Amino acid sequence: MVDDINNTGYTFRILNENVPSQDLFEDRTHERVANNLYYTIKNSEQGVTIGLEGEWGSGKSTVINLLRKKLIKDDEKTLFFMFDAWAHEGDPLRRIFLESLINELDSEKNTNN
Repeated sequence: MVDDINNTGYTFRILNENVPSQDLFEDRTHERVANNLYYTIKNSEQGVTIGLEGEWGSGKSTVINLLRKKLIKDDEKTLFFMFDAWAHEGDPLRRIFLESLINELDSEKNTNN
């Protein structure tokens, strides 16, 4: 049976879900979005909630990573909490979100002591 799979003539390539740490597009689209989000957050007098929506592979995680770097570089005391709702599909979302946030705050508190 293994021989049948290897003799199909198809070449398979594993696609990894590695998130780029820099914007490789010529026009720096992801970087521009991250910069706009950064200035929106920094210039807001109150807390803000931002939703980033897009198709799979459109660069949402890249934008978030670029934004995270800017925020932390600007202020080392910034807590950047990222929650993947998709990973918790079917779970009681509010509860799992709050538990995740509390765990992040606890680990941050322990790191700073």
